[in-house]
Formats: sequence, C-alpha cells, structure tokens
Amino acid sequence: MRKNIIIVIVVAAVLIGFGYFAVFSTPATDNLENINEAQDELSKTGEAVEAPQPVAGAGTFASLLNIGQNLECTVKVKIDQESEVTQVDGTAFVSQDRIRSDYVINSSEMGQIVSSMIVNGGVLYVWSDIDGQTFGTKMNVSDTDVSVEQFDKSHESLDQEVDYDCQPWLNVDNTVFEPPQDILFRDVNEIFEAGMEYGTIYEEDMELPF
Repeated sequence: MRKNIIIVIVVAAVLIGFGYFAVFSTPATDNLENINEAQDELSKTGEAVEAPQPVAGAGTFASLLNIGQNLECTVKVKIDQESEVTQVDGTAFVSQDRIRSDYVINSSEMGQIVSSMIVNGGVLYVWSDIDGQTFGTKMNVSDTDVSVEQFDKSHESLDQEVDYDCQPWLNVDNTVFEPPQDILFRDVNEIFEAGMEYGTIYEEDMELPF
C-alpha cells in the first residue's frame, strides 16, 4: 500500500505540472477576474452577451480559464519521463476558478492508472485507482514550498501544454467539483514531513516513517 501512495504522489506531481501552476499563476487569475467583470457589466447594461462557443487547441488549463466559459473538454498530453513517453488521455470540466479532470495513464511499468484531480476552494485533490485500490493526496494551492521544492522532478512539466477539444457546459453540475467522501486524502505536507523524499523508491519490506 505504501508503494502505491508513492505512485499517487508521482502522478500528482505530473498533474500539478500542467495544471496547478498554470491555473493559479497571477496572470491567469487576473485575466479570469477581468473576463467575469466584463460579462457582469454587459449583463447590467442589457447588451447582448455572445453565446458560448466550442473551442479547440493547445494550451495549459490557464488557457481554458481565460476563455471565461463553463466547459467540458477532452484532453490529451504526452509526458516525457526519462526514456518513456506516456500518453495521457482524459476529460476536464472548467467552471469559474474550479477544475475537475480525469485521466487514464498507461505506463509500461505500472500498467493502467485511472487518476483524477479537483481544484476547489483553494485545495488541490488528486486520487488514483491502482490495482483495484484508491489512494489520494491533497495540498493547499498556496503551498508553494511543497509544489516547487518537493516536486522538483515535475519542473520540466510546468509549461506542459495539453491538446483540448471543448464544448460549452450548459448545465453545470457543481457536484463534479466535490472530492469523493469515501477516499482518505493524505496531506502532501505531512507525508514529506514524515521523512519521505519525492522520487525515492522504497522496497516492499522497508519500514517507512508513516
């Protein structure tokens, strides 16, 4: 089980690389606020607001937030991990400053991993289904000490672009952005404070400090 927790943290680092940093960078959030203010102003003046349109292209999640629409998307990304290129396919839901994404990650070493990410209320949740068991981690989005220093191996993914194909999400389901109640989310800070270093592979019979 401990080995699987480590795998989830590695997956979290990858997802954070092309999700968290882009979404919560200052320019992205500022642009989103400007878009929302402009839309509110148009509504007050009675001017016609352009109907939501499908969008497709390549960019970070910040690109999707900057569109200023509620979107449901299919996403694809190729992640270089040493000598292996991993193809990640998934879906994403975007509404206001909230994001939900679900991925199927195929790895020659770990097989198929189903992983999900939610950013809501200032907290990032990541959980993965590995060998029929579900493991989760969480962290505050303002906790840059962990995201930058501990996840140092994800740096090459910080500017990772995803290919996206999105449709307007006309009937927003807010429950999509609620983390599952039946999953125990381990705080990333607590894991690292317990003595585990990111990228360390422990043998099955080794005693870990948590």
